[in-house]
Amino acid sequence: MQRRDFMRSGAMLSAGLALPRLLSAQAATPLARRSRISLAPWAIGVSGSPGDLLDRAQATGFEALSLSPDSVEALGKPRLHRLRDQAAEQGLAWGCSTLPVEFRASEDRFRADLKQLPARAEALRELGFTRIGTWIMPCHSTLDYLANFELHTDRLRQVATVLDDFGLRFGLEYVAPKTLRDSQRYDFVSSGAQLRALIDAIGRSNIGVVLDSFHWYCAEEDAAELRNWRNEDIVAVDLNDACAHFGPQEQIDGIRELPGATGKIDLAVFCGVLQELGYDGPVRAEPFSDTLSAMDDDLAMRATVAALKKSLDG
Repeated sequence: MQRRDFMRSGAMLSAGLALPRLLSAQAATPLARRSRISLAPWAIGVSGSPGDLLDRAQATGFEALSLSPDSVEALGKPRLHRLRDQAAEQGLAWGCSTLPVEFRASEDRFRADLKQLPARAEALRELGFTRIGTWIMPCHSTLDYLANFELHTDRLRQVATVLDDFGLRFGLEYVAPKTLRDSQRYDFVSSGAQLRALIDAIGRSNIGVVLDSFHWYCAEEDAAELRNWRNEDIVAVDLNDACAHFGPQEQIDGIRELPGATGKIDLAVFCGVLQELGYDGPVRAEPFSDTLSAMDDDLAMRATVAALKKSLDG
């Protein structure tokens, strides 16, 4: 399940965006960066076939594209190879895909999804993907921290082992809002330090972090915390801004903005450390916005590119 769908199922609200200001912003002289601005279509309410998304991503200024494992596997090898060649011709990279394994539910569901993972991982590798990621629920209704830690360690190690066989790096995203942690009885991983402990316990060399500026802000972390990661640890980056009306402990995971829309999060510090670390992977926006989702797809994509470029390039 995409976390966007998870939040919708919990009746979360979305905030509006300062789109006119973002779209009219004048491009500054870009700073040198190695990261790529990536389209995660599901995160901004954009849909289409893989080939269509690739064309529109290039036309609107994206430098990379994320696709779901299901959509890639459904292509079949001939179409997959044509899409791979098309991306190479257009100079677009592949972003970070999503994990098609539900490890948060029953053992039966986990086993069924894990059984299908090799075929999906093979299709992603065949297309050229090298990164896949998922998020960690920061609370649980029945499992205390230790029991949940043991469950995640066991299941995610099995996932990481399969992905490693296909040359895929596996990123885990910690989710920090206190409002979500307080929704269930027991706390779980919700900070960079806690996630590093989980990664160490899993013990696979292909596992790393998906860094999200929103969760970095909600966890009240700083530049020093970001510097605990290395470029090779960072599988993907989500760049978002927070709701202007709430402080770090009051933010709601389903209410956020495109990067730079409110200025609530110090993205200059966040992006500055990424550049300092030499981060060379995909950077995407995940604003969970009904406003953005309701817009014409091309306008939503252009607004997202404008926001990402302004934050990354100054």
